[in-house]
Amino acid sequence: MDENECRRANEALKDFNVLLNLLHKEDDRGKVMSLAAFFDEVLGRLISAFLRDTKSSEDILEGFNAPLGTFSARIRAAHALGLINDAEFADCERLRKIRNAFAHSWLEVSLERDDIKSHIMSLSEPMRLASYDPMSLSSRLLNSLAGTLIALELLAVNVERVKTQKSVFFFN
Repeated sequence: MDENECRRANEALKDFNVLLNLLHKEDDRGKVMSLAAFFDEVLGRLISAFLRDTKSSEDILEGFNAPLGTFSARIRAAHALGLINDAEFADCERLRKIRNAFAHSWLEVSLERDDIKSHIMSLSEPMRLASYDPMSLSSRLLNSLAGTLIALELLAVNVERVKTQKSVFFFN
């Protein structure tokens, strides 16, 4: 990895560190909503890095009625394009379902609710970051998704690097 690639990777991970700091201050709803919004944004960057640099690429990702403007659509598109594997797809889908449980209820929702707890316990094996608490559903949620988030951030950097090298896979 050359100096520019290291700089781009560090920039990508800087946002991840900002997210980690933010999550420690949030309640369950705030954690879930922030985590899902971050995943949504990272998937958008990853898909954008894969697509040609055109107005039509921007239009399908952003703006009113953008076909890939929703978290659900981005998860499915990233999987269909081979940008995320089956395990990452399953984790993103579980996070989407957890997010929907919080987002579509004005009542208090807890990570302890049976359906939400089941989704959290079905996530990939946790990374066990410094703040990992095996007894906490909140900690398991974050630590299980941390590896996927880091992988997606770095993949977006690498896809962009390949694209800027005008690989045969990307036509300008």
